[in-house]
Amino acid sequence: MKSNKQRRQEIKARRHQRAMAMNTAKPGQRTQAVSADAVPADPAKLTHNNTYGLLPRFYLDRPFVCRDCSAEAVWTGTQQKWWYEELQKPIASQAVRCLDCRRARRQLVEASGDAALRLRCEVQALRALGDREPTPNARASAEAALHSKWDGLRVTAVKVLCRWSDVESLRKASEAAMRECAEGRRTDAGHAMNKVLAMRRA
Repeated sequence: MKSNKQRRQEIKARRHQRAMAMNTAKPGQRTQAVSADAVPADPAKLTHNNTYGLLPRFYLDRPFVCRDCSAEAVWTGTQQKWWYEELQKPIASQAVRCLDCRRARRQLVEASGDAALRLRCEVQALRALGDREPTPNARASAEAALHSKWDGLRVTAVKVLCRWSDVESLRKASEAAMRECAEGRRTDAGHAMNKVLAMRRA
């Protein structure tokens, strides 16, 4: 059995060790125990991030639920290290799809081939029309896009009409946005509708 004097000396020794550990830690660095399965981070490869928060010193396995199939999955520390440090992705990005759903999505994109590229070009061309005064051809392009089968193209057309902001354009944009909301399509038509209303008030 230890005496009170021995216990006090042990307590003082532990306090001294903790104080020394705190002094050797860098400012802002947490002094917590690291899990054995943690993957160390390379701070030099994370400098591309423009963040006010602290960058990770290590990566731990993160559980998540797949956005598409709702299956439970794990984003491993090794995968995170590859994602953030090798691919240089933003530190705020996270895994949202399981492996099977990622593969299925990749095959779908590859199968679409030129269609995806064509859609992107059409959206960019439509946005460029919104930067200039509307011409009859530009109006015809925007009105045709309002009836496209692609959600992104329809909503871009609504936004272009809002940017032109003349009475006729706002009326057509309002009708299209209300049609999108009424049909319950999965788009940001609500946001486009708010933009239309804000422009009408101005």
